[in-house]
Amino acid sequence: MNRVMSMLALAASPFLRLRRRLPLAVYIASRVLLTALMMFLIGFVFFGAMALSEHDIIDIMLAEAIGEHYTLSSEQLAYLRVHLGVDRPWHAQYVRWLGRVLRGDFGVTLAGRDCVRALVMPRLRNTILLMSISLAVSMSAAVALGVFFSTRAGSKADLAVTSFAVFLHSLPPLAVLLGLQLFAFRTWLFPVSGVPVPTMAPNLAAFVLMYLHHIFLLVLANFIFTFGYSQRMAKMFMLDQIGQPYIVALRSRGFSERRILFRHALRNALGPLANLGVMQAVVLLNGTLMLEVIFSFPGIGTAIGRATFHWDGNLIMVIVFIIGSMIALCVLVADIALALIDPRIRYGKG
Repeated sequence: MNRVMSMLALAASPFLRLRRRLPLAVYIASRVLLTALMMFLIGFVFFGAMALSEHDIIDIMLAEAIGEHYTLSSEQLAYLRVHLGVDRPWHAQYVRWLGRVLRGDFGVTLAGRDCVRALVMPRLRNTILLMSISLAVSMSAAVALGVFFSTRAGSKADLAVTSFAVFLHSLPPLAVLLGLQLFAFRTWLFPVSGVPVPTMAPNLAAFVLMYLHHIFLLVLANFIFTFGYSQRMAKMFMLDQIGQPYIVALRSRGFSERRILFRHALRNALGPLANLGVMQAVVLLNGTLMLEVIFSFPGIGTAIGRATFHWDGNLIMVIVFIIGSMIALCVLVADIALALIDPRIRYGKG
């Protein structure tokens, strides 16, 4: 046993020396490899679940192309299975599918034989843009108010903002969506479906304003879903830092409250705030997919509805893989940000 442990220590010694010399690079590389493994496992598990379903890809494809009452001989069906590669074990099919996806070939849909890449990529851009705008608005307001009221805890304004945040956080999502839809239909102040294209506006500034007008209700819904929790957590992180002994020491040395708040307390709270931002990004991703279906927004959410309606296995798999990859990349960005903010993370001490 001692001999085995010594051999393992000898084999790991080059890695340990490299980690001591380049801790940040080794940390980022390990997180990238872990993210790649996570993305592989997400696709592997879901592909296996799809393979265990009772739906046969050949039956679905032929029913969409020819009709439900098609007649093909067993030899023709066997040729189709070999030609499409579905005669292989499902794990071999997954490796082949993953290799094709990593090369940028997403295949075609079973319903209509449309190019999946041409169908998914514009919708993915719309979803990412909507989610990014929503996250920026929600987190900016939450962090700004959390920092501001951390030095005014217990005041009337703080109690009013906290009550408002709790109220927003307690609203049922379905009631919010139905209320926004009803408001849009009754007032006609905001569009309830679609998204503008650049050719609809005379210049870039007009297009940006038109686009923001179209997505206002969707951004407002995401703001309602996430602001309450984010504001209270941001305030809690700041209060935790303000109560630390080093803040008392800085005040005793005569530093101004503004400098203490922004150069010390806020800086030390950036790690938890980064984690909060990633967590809210995942929440916004799920909420955005639901919003897209309800408001007929051309994003990934509506593509999921189409794929599920036709039981389009390839399109479903591509979308699930993209969503899982987005979540994994959000976590990766948070880990790298934490390593840059807090050196203890990269050295394995945090």
